[in-house]
Amino acid sequence: MTSEVPILLTDLDGTVLNRFTYQWDGNDACLRSLIRAGIPVVFSSSKTAAEQQALCEGLALPVPFFSENGSAFHVPDRWTILSPDAGEFEWKEIPLVPAGFSIQPVREALISRLPADIRLMTRCSAEELASATGLTLGMAERARQKKYSETLLFPSGDVNRSLPEEWLRSMKMIADPGTRYITLRHESAGKEKALEFLRVWLEQNRVKSFFLVAAGDGENDLGMLASADEGWWLGGEPVPPGLASTTEEGPAGFSEVTGRLLNWRGTNPAS
Repeated sequence: MTSEVPILLTDLDGTVLNRFTYQWDGNDACLRSLIRAGIPVVFSSSKTAAEQQALCEGLALPVPFFSENGSAFHVPDRWTILSPDAGEFEWKEIPLVPAGFSIQPVREALISRLPADIRLMTRCSAEELASATGLTLGMAERARQKKYSETLLFPSGDVNRSLPEEWLRSMKMIADPGTRYITLRHESAGKEKALEFLRVWLEQNRVKSFFLVAAGDGENDLGMLASADEGWWLGGEPVPPGLASTTEEGPAGFSEVTGRLLNWRGTNPAS
């Protein structure tokens, strides 16, 4: 690392959160420790704005985030890198997709093109989605509130099914495979592009000396991890070339990354 201020850009499900129970597994305390130590955290996930705002409310922390695989950036209007506790605030949304883009025509076309056993998350009821994913009803309702993307649910979690790639390209859409689902997002979005947007946004907001650390566990995180100043892979073996890896996978690995950052700042109470 360098003398620059570290900023952590992290995936959520399977990285900070348990991918099956959607619980923090102790990482809520890790996030609070990072922010108290002056290490800003930014979430980057396929989750909707409603889902991530609820997580921030549960943490009682205004964490900036990218929603729907880099489709939009959401930041508290009073948040700064030096004062992450914004107090009373409103969420500001900055879309990364083109002005006027609508996901609705894509959804309508998917219904006629995909096999009947592949379901669109936004077309499931909250009860159906909770049954298929393990989400609570409240979580499922927030997950359905997609504005820029669509997530596909496969029978038995079979995410290796082929999709109509030529048609997706014609619609300027890209399929991001996750560990349990596939999310379709506009080609102008994506986690790697979100990271580059964050660099520019920080510079425009007069943050000149920073060091981007990224953490993730899935294939759709690889571009983000490779583009970061330091990328941490939490997905187990094999470790993608050029990335650092943790001893443990998933949320346990995230606590390792947290410990490393706190040690570097000299603020780890366990050290």
